[in-house]
Amino acid sequence: MNYRSDQKDIINYESGTMALPAVPGAGKTFILTHLAGKLILEGNTESGKILILSYMTSSCSNIKSRIIKFLEEKGINSTKDFEVMTIHSLAMKIIKEKPDVLNLSDEFKMIDSVLQASFIKQAIIDFRKRYTKEFDSFIDPNKKKNIKGAYDSIEDNLTRCMTSFIGEMKCKGISVDMLKDITKDIDYTDMMKLACDIYESYDLNLRKQGLVDYNDLLFMAYKLLKEDEDLRDKFQNRYAYIFEDECQDSNEIQGKILEILAQKHGNLVRVGDLNQSITGTFTSSDPRFFREFCKSADRIQKMFTAGRSSKEVIDLANYLVNWVREDHPVSSCRNALENQIVLTVPEGENPQNPINPKYGIASYIENSWEDSIRRFIQMVTLYKEKYPQKTIAALIPTGYMIGQIGERLQKMNIEYDELSDVSNEKLVTTKTLGKILDYISSPYDNEKFQIVLKDILINEQYDDSYKLYDFIKKCRLEDLLYPNEDLCIPDEIVELSVYKDFVSSLDLVRKFLEFPQLAIDRLILYIGEKLKFSREEKAMMEKIASDIRFLLISNPKWTLKDIAKELEESKNNKFNYFAKFVYELKGYEPTPGKITLSTLHKSKGLEWDCVFILGLTNLHFPVELTDKFMGECAYLKKEYSNPLALLRASLKKLLNEEDIKNPTIKAREETISERARLLYVAITRAKENLILIGHKENQELPSIYIKELKKFIESEKNRYVGC
Repeated sequence: MNYRSDQKDIINYESGTMALPAVPGAGKTFILTHLAGKLILEGNTESGKILILSYMTSSCSNIKSRIIKFLEEKGINSTKDFEVMTIHSLAMKIIKEKPDVLNLSDEFKMIDSVLQASFIKQAIIDFRKRYTKEFDSFIDPNKKKNIKGAYDSIEDNLTRCMTSFIGEMKCKGISVDMLKDITKDIDYTDMMKLACDIYESYDLNLRKQGLVDYNDLLFMAYKLLKEDEDLRDKFQNRYAYIFEDECQDSNEIQGKILEILAQKHGNLVRVGDLNQSITGTFTSSDPRFFREFCKSADRIQKMFTAGRSSKEVIDLANYLVNWVREDHPVSSCRNALENQIVLTVPEGENPQNPINPKYGIASYIENSWEDSIRRFIQMVTLYKEKYPQKTIAALIPTGYMIGQIGERLQKMNIEYDELSDVSNEKLVTTKTLGKILDYISSPYDNEKFQIVLKDILINEQYDDSYKLYDFIKKCRLEDLLYPNEDLCIPDEIVELSVYKDFVSSLDLVRKFLEFPQLAIDRLILYIGEKLKFSREEKAMMEKIASDIRFLLISNPKWTLKDIAKELEESKNNKFNYFAKFVYELKGYEPTPGKITLSTLHKSKGLEWDCVFILGLTNLHFPVELTDKFMGECAYLKKEYSNPLALLRASLKKLLNEEDIKNPTIKAREETISERARLLYVAITRAKENLILIGHKENQELPSIYIKELKKFIESEKNRYVGC
């Protein structure tokens, strides 16, 4: 195997701590999997396995399959020498060893984000009702005329804020009792008192229902490893090497777990890109942990050469880095991006960089968001026609904006995939089940019966199927389902090409109707079995059945119709939430000619031939401290406008860690910095072509980023050879 010059020292690693800072497209997954395979081949795993941790379930699947392929090519058909998982899967594995020590039952369940948000929001509402005067003291007096609108907006904002803040406290090991102790002298006009009250209510709800959240997992695993010597020895002996991917997204507790596990053998490899740290403003992750590891590791091997993107895309990404570091108008944000200039693969080292016959980058500033959508659809349609085998993505700031574009593409019959927490693809299973259960609840409803036939059971688009449905409309369903000798189906219906499928569908419907409805969870599993669902769909069915058992305990009066309505009604219900985890198992591979719609955050780790970045405004990509910031609540007084920033600062002060004079300004600086990195991530998803689109609308203006990048693009285009 020929390795690039910046990969050769890495592949020769045998022991110790090693930091691998890497730029986008540097081949970090390639080198990690090859390094793991090489260590196994050379017999370095006799004293323990290699543990590889990655941020996403899909990344774990990808890494595992690559290692298996590498080993199979060398004649080894075994996975016994390595394990690949997320940090939360590892934590779960540790806790499952001794749940009783943590006062957990063997059957403890994870809370999903929908129920978590519900607990927290209800606690906020209860606080507001108990302490109305104190709660109202947070509200901007000029906004109290619309008090219901103020309450709704603030409650939604505080729900997001408290979800993040509670997670951070748990990762720091701060329990409810500890927070109550350090806030005992604070009155209820201080937002920390509200935080304490919400935390206590949320924690009580978890314990009542035997639930834990993902931050509980990390802290409990750390606590067990630290306090239980036998358990600690077991896991330290189990893993001789520990590799961590996406280390820039680590938090403090995750780092502590890895340090404990690596103590015996001392072999810890951490890979990351500080310029792709894009979750710190809303999670407990912090790039400083990877930065500190880079300073303390036995060796550091930089992977700054990239072979994925064209030279033009790389030059634009490097220009963004240089502009932020040298010319950003907010001096405190000039360290947002590390001085990691991406290098193209040297000639003779198997270059993979795509070569564009023409300059493949463009930028546009439109007069409205609607004009941006029109520009995108016009350009993407032409691109699809010209390059039908190319992959295409539109990276968009919010899920709401994705929905608007998706609706337009749907009307124009343009195929697309949606990458969001609960995209259309992931909703198919729940909606399918919802339609079937809705029909079973009204078995002689002709319209619902036809919906099940058309949308689920008869998949083929027969030209003559409309004749069948016209016939069904005139029939009584009970006569079709349970025919007697008097029923006479006309020959022209029997001779239809769809008729054979219709007869099979009738048989299946009868089986569904005859299944005992008292056992709804078993009925759901039965439906999944009869419909011959895929692995992912069956996993969804099992989770839905399990959740329904749980929900019926809390809601004993729920009928089949209620469950069907919940399954069909909303993207934001507890059943659909699980879909994102199930579909991450198989990962995502772009389909040529099919447009991928994704938020910028979801695009990390993926790549496409052509990338459109839309919504480049000062709202979504702020540069100045005077820009509008999405995390701030307009209904709150200025000093409370960013509750999460205020709570983080208050906690630091109470713990005597730091006294932040202006939390809102500091939070704005952090948001500006993180958004610069987010734009960098989006740009580096493109392999060949990149189109940037900004717009102005109402109070939104084109982001300074697109203005600066547009200057560079135009100058490059003018001097591009052959343009």
